Amino acid sequence: MRPLARVLFLTLAFSVPGALATVQAQIAAPAKTAGPVADSLSAVLSDWEAFARADDPMTASDEGDKAALSQLPDVTLGADIRRKAILLGFEKRLAGLDSAALGPDERLNRDLLLRTVREGLESLRFDEARLPFTAYWSFSSFGPDLGRQTHLHSAEEAGAYLKRLKALSAYYDAQIANARRGLSTGFIQPRLVVEVALRTAEREAAVAPDQSPMLAPFDGDLGSLTGAEAAALRSEALKIIEGEIAPAQKRIAAFLKDDYLPKARPGLAARDLPDGEAYYRFQIRRHTTTDLSPDQVHEIGLAEVRRIRTEMDGVIKETGFTGSFADFLKMLRTDPKF
Repeated sequence: MRPLARVLFLTLAFSVPGALATVQAQIAAPAKTAGPVADSLSAVLSDWEAFARADDPMTASDEGDKAALSQLPDVTLGADIRRKAILLGFEKRLAGLDSAALGPDERLNRDLLLRTVREGLESLRFDEARLPFTAYWSFSSFGPDLGRQTHLHSAEEAGAYLKRLKALSAYYDAQIANARRGLSTGFIQPRLVVEVALRTAEREAAVAPDQSPMLAPFDGDLGSLTGAEAAALRSEALKIIEGEIAPAQKRIAAFLKDDYLPKARPGLAARDLPDGEAYYRFQIRRHTTTDLSPDQVHEIGLAEVRRIRTEMDGVIKETGFTGSFADFLKMLRTDPKF
C-alpha cells in the first residue's frame, strides 16, 4: 500500500480540463470485490492517486507524467462542482470501511485520507477560489513562475510547453472570474493585500513580451533541439505572449486597479468576511490539526510570550546586567562582541 505523504499536500485548486469528468466516471461506481476489506481500501487509494494526478497536472508532470506536461490547472467554478462530487464519493467510500477489519497501517491511511477529503470539501464549501491571490502569491505570477521553472530537453517537451502558454490567457480569465465572484459576494481581500497584488500585476504587465520570463525555457540547453529548431519554437512562444498572454496580463492589472481595489476591505481579520467566524475556525483546524478556538490559540501565544520573557529576564539577571529590558536588547544588537 502506497504512503499518503503526497496526498496530504494535494492542492484542490488544480485540475485538468475534462480529466476530472473522466476520473469521476471511473470512480463513481467502483467495482465490488470479494476480497478482504484491506483490498477495498487499496482500491480507494488507487482511485485517489488517479484523481490526484488528474486534479494537479503541475505535480503530475513534475513526477514524470508526460501527458500532463501540456496541461494547466482548471480553476473554473465548473471544475469545483465536479471536484465536490468526486470528493463526496471518496468520503462515502472511506466512511463505509469497517475499521475493525483494517490493520493499524490501513486505519492510519484511511483516517488521513478521510481527513484530507473532508478538508477539501470544507474548502469548497467556503469557495476559497474567490480569493485567487494573497500577500505572498498572486495568480498573475503563474505564467512568469511557469517560465522560470520549466526546463526543456526535447521537441516534445517544447511543444507541450507551447500548449501551456496557449492555455494561459484562459487560466487568467478564469481567475479574474473567481475574484469577481468574490466581489459580488463580499469575499474580498484586505486593501493591503490587494495593493501588493496590484504592484506585482502592474510590474508583470509592464515587461516587454520579448523580455518575458516565459521565454526563458528556450534560452538554455535544449538537449536534442538544434539552434534553428529552438529559435523557431521561441518565435512561436513570443507570438503567443504578444497576442494572448500580454493582453491578459494587462487585463489583470486593470481589473485589480479599477474593479477590485475600490472594494477592498479596510481591515485584515478573516472574521470580517461573510461567514468569517466559521471560515477562521476552518483555517485554524487546517493549519493546526486541532479543534481549538481562535481565543484558545491566541491565549497559547500569549502564554508562550510570557514564558519566554520570564526565561529571558532570568538570563539577564544571571549576566549581572542592570539596565532595562530594552537596554539589554540594544546591547545585544550593537555590541561588537555579539
